[in-house]
Amino acid sequence: MSSSKHNEYSSDSVGYWRTVLTGALQTLAHALNDITKQQEGVRLAYHLDFSLLAPEFFPKRGTRSQPAKPGVADAIHWILKKESPITDCPLALSAATYYEFVGMYNKQFDTAQKLTDLNESLVNQITNGDILTKTPGLRHKLSLLTEKGRDSMTREPAERLLNLLDKRVLTGLGDSLDYPDHVPVKKIRDTFDEIATDEVSIRKQRQIGRSPEEIEFHSKIDAASIVLSLYYSKEKSSQVIFVTETIRHIEHCRKGDQLFGRHFYVPLHLCNLSHLEEEGRYFRNKVSFLEKACREVSDLILEIKHYEDDLLLYELPEHALRWIVAVNHNYLEPLLETTDTSEGSDHEELDEEIRNIVNDRSKLRNSSDDAIDQIKEMVSSVSNSKESFGIAYAEQIGLAEDPIIKRIKNRFEISKV
Repeated sequence: MSSSKHNEYSSDSVGYWRTVLTGALQTLAHALNDITKQQEGVRLAYHLDFSLLAPEFFPKRGTRSQPAKPGVADAIHWILKKESPITDCPLALSAATYYEFVGMYNKQFDTAQKLTDLNESLVNQITNGDILTKTPGLRHKLSLLTEKGRDSMTREPAERLLNLLDKRVLTGLGDSLDYPDHVPVKKIRDTFDEIATDEVSIRKQRQIGRSPEEIEFHSKIDAASIVLSLYYSKEKSSQVIFVTETIRHIEHCRKGDQLFGRHFYVPLHLCNLSHLEEEGRYFRNKVSFLEKACREVSDLILEIKHYEDDLLLYELPEHALRWIVAVNHNYLEPLLETTDTSEGSDHEELDEEIRNIVNDRSKLRNSSDDAIDQIKEMVSSVSNSKESFGIAYAEQIGLAEDPIIKRIKNRFEISKV
C-alpha cells in the first residue's frame, strides 16, 4: 500500500480523520453525559463565553465554515436562529458576559469621541483616496458615524439580545439556577486571582498591541467564568457548564472527576438532536442515538489506528473507507449542521456617506454625538432588562474592581446588573 507525504494532513488523509473522530468522540460523550444528568434530575445551564457570541452580535465580516468543522459564527448563529431552548438546558449569560457585551459599547463610545478629532491628512485620504478600501478596520470604525452603520453596530445588537432573552432562547444565569447558600469566598478569590494572573501572562505573549488594561479586563472575565463553574455548581442538583472554544479554559473547569467545561460543539449537537427528534429523522431516542454514535466512533478510531497518518483515504481497504463515510454521514454531519454566515458586502454607498460626513466638521461632530447618544440608549435598554445575570459571585471575587468595569459603570450610570 503506497502513501503520500504531507507537511500538514489534508482533509482526505487518515491523520486528519483520526483527529476529527477523536474530537467528535469527546463532544458526543459530553453531550450524552449532559442529557443523562438532566434525566437524572440535575439542572444544567450552559454559560456561554462571550467570544462565542461576539460574531453574532457584533460581526465585522462574514466567516465561512470548513467541511465537517463549523466555525463559531456559523454554529452559534444556527443555534440562536432556531429560537427555541435546547432541551432543558438553558443557554445562559452571566454578569461576566454582560460586562463584555457592554464593554463593546464602551469601545464604541471611545471610538465615537475620537472620530471628532480626525486630522486633516486622514480626512484628505478618506475623501480623496482609497484608504477605506485598503483599511477595512478604519471603515468599520467610521461607519459608526452613518445612520445605517450606527444602527447595525449599536441598535441591532441590543435589540437582538433583548429579543432572545424575551423568547428565553438566552437567559440570565441568575434566573436559570439557584446559587449555593454558602461558598468558600476566600478560596474562590484565590483561584480567581491565580487564573487571572496566568491569563494575563498568556495574553501578553499572544495579543501584542492590545493595551495592558484590556488584557487584564478580558483575563479577569475568563477567570470569573471559570470560578463560576467550579464553585457555584451543586454537583447533584444544578451545574453551571462553561461553554467555550478555548481548550485551556475547559480544562480549568475540572474539579476532581467532574468537568464543568464544554466545547461549543456540545450545545450545537444538542440543538440539532432536539430538532432531528422533533422531525422524526435518524432516531426516536436521543440517548440511544448518542450511545450508538459513541460506540461507532470509538470502534472506528480503533480500526484506523493501524494505518499511517499520511495515508490517503482512497488507499485504505474498502471496508475502512466505507466505515468512515458511514459514520460521517450518520452521526457527524447531522449533529454539526449549521448555516453559512458569510456574506457579500457592497461598500460603495457606505464609503460615499462616510466621505460626506468627515469632510464637514459640523456633520462630523453631530454624527459623533448621535452615535454616543444611541450607544448610551442601547446600554440602558440592556441594563434595565428584567434578566438576572447573577451579580453575587462577581461581587465576591472583586470583578467590579477592574478599571474598565469601573469606567463602564460610571460612564453608563450602571448601579447593578
